[in-house]
Amino acid sequence: MKSLVTLTQIMHILCEAGKVDIATVDSVKRYLAASQILPDGTFINNLEPREAKVGRLNLSFLERARLSQCPMSQRLFHIMSEKKTLLCVAADVTTGSEVLALAEQVGPYICVLKTHADIVDDLTDDDIAALTALAEKHNFLILEDRKFADIGHIVGLQYTQGPHHIATWADLVTVHTLSGEGVLKGLTLGLGTLSPVVNRGFFLVAEMSSQEHLMSPEYVAVLKKLMVFGLVAKFSYIYVGAVRALKQIPASVFTFTATVKMAQKYPHMVAGLVCQSANIISTPGLIQLTPGVKISDNADSLGQCYNSPDHAVLTCGADIAVVGRGVVCADNPALAALEYSKKLWSAYQRR
Repeated sequence: MKSLVTLTQIMHILCEAGKVDIATVDSVKRYLAASQILPDGTFINNLEPREAKVGRLNLSFLERARLSQCPMSQRLFHIMSEKKTLLCVAADVTTGSEVLALAEQVGPYICVLKTHADIVDDLTDDDIAALTALAEKHNFLILEDRKFADIGHIVGLQYTQGPHHIATWADLVTVHTLSGEGVLKGLTLGLGTLSPVVNRGFFLVAEMSSQEHLMSPEYVAVLKKLMVFGLVAKFSYIYVGAVRALKQIPASVFTFTATVKMAQKYPHMVAGLVCQSANIISTPGLIQLTPGVKISDNADSLGQCYNSPDHAVLTCGADIAVVGRGVVCADNPALAALEYSKKLWSAYQRR
């Protein structure tokens, strides 16, 4: 397919018709020259258009709230700005009383509390009601880290039914995009069955903080590495056919492009992306949620990788940093949350 007329030609036509001046024509030509990109998305000659420098990382949270189409991301931007915090604490505890105690302790210093309802042994409706009351008291949102990943019909049921009825109390949920757009359609349709209508938002998982996760361009290489070490042999009935097909697929397919496009297709529902890289999100209205943040330690024994607060915000581009054990296992979770909140906000002010 070839265009009938180029933008440069259009500008010259408008200039000849007296609709724009020559300075505007030259400005557009300079912009186009600086905006030429290669298939991998990098700029030719490493030149970036002047406008591209005014990206999400150069805008305040309140400015980005005005550019967002998602009510939940707008609300979250305002909470982050009002409370001066980028901290999300992961409530990775196993009893309802622990969840509530932690929420009370860290609530003043966080913008989001991340939960895993399926690891809490005794979570009751009363616990959930108490948790939502604490969220209102301390002005934070609840993110249920469910990572929905099934077909649309099933995720709609998982979201609204089951023992916890997640959609009725979780402001935000995490969603894997590997199963395709149907997962968002299913979640959205599920929300439509609730009465009264509630505002909810989704965080799409583009990257994870664990070593050798398969959500990257290195996906094919990882499979080959596993095969070399003989680890896939135990699961050959699953992988043999898949590996044959993967050998025929270019690594560029395994990028974050599809996840970003999905987010852009559902701007009223997708609040942001879960990722580790600053260059994945360009849309200012999307929020980058970055897990695996800890002041000390680089990794644990199970493959979890950690970034410092400064590195997460200044290098990785985090808008919200998820801290788990650094707060939960501290002698004083409230003081630890305060320390993390101050360090993260300081980094945000410097970027």
